[in-house]
Amino acid sequence: MSTFSERYGYVVKPLQLESMTIELRNRIWNIYRCEICNDIAVIDSHYLEEIMDACGLSYTSVYDNADLDKNLAVFRKWYDQAEWYRIYDFVEIYLAFLPTKDLSDAIDNFNGVLSAENAGYRVIGRQVVPITNEYEIKCIEQAQQTPYNSINVHLKKATELFSRRPLPDYENSIKESISAVEAVCSIITGLSGKNATLGKTIKKLKDYGVHIHPSMVCPSRFRGQ
Repeated sequence: MSTFSERYGYVVKPLQLESMTIELRNRIWNIYRCEICNDIAVIDSHYLEEIMDACGLSYTSVYDNADLDKNLAVFRKWYDQAEWYRIYDFVEIYLAFLPTKDLSDAIDNFNGVLSAENAGYRVIGRQVVPITNEYEIKCIEQAQQTPYNSINVHLKKATELFSRRPLPDYENSIKESISAVEAVCSIITGLSGKNATLGKTIKKLKDYGVHIHPSMVCPSRFRGQ
């Protein structure tokens, strides 16, 4: 929750891009620490071992199967000294291991903290990506949750390529996005194989009650397809 001075512009938190304050670092840790100590995530010592390993921390010499608190202390020392981008690596690794049933609450918790601390990133799916605005974030989240895996895979890949830093792969991100549109058109029209090109499926959409404004279709792009 923002304070009076923040709400009325007397104190402005700077946007945290390619940086992380100690407050944000601590609040991200608190989310993780709370979840592994209750029954919501049902995480045991073996789970922590996998996360430590994935973060590049050599647990083989420090890991103690019988002492979760000791392992957390070792991990916290690494966490406090890690570069800001490694903290976001950790968030993604944690979410990758998290059971699907617990994912939504965890994402909400992380995004609540990221928003409150004015971080320039948000969690979408199981990835941390740069934000543009909250409306676009919601649209991307919804787009990745269709009933069709063929669409979701392309959109998630497009998001991953777009959010790569320091060198985003815009070209291939666009290609994946177009492939997602192609998959949607193929599902609607029922076309497959060589007939499932974007040009051919778009032309068929009107037969299934889907009408696209002419300004959104480039005739030269699809001529002969």
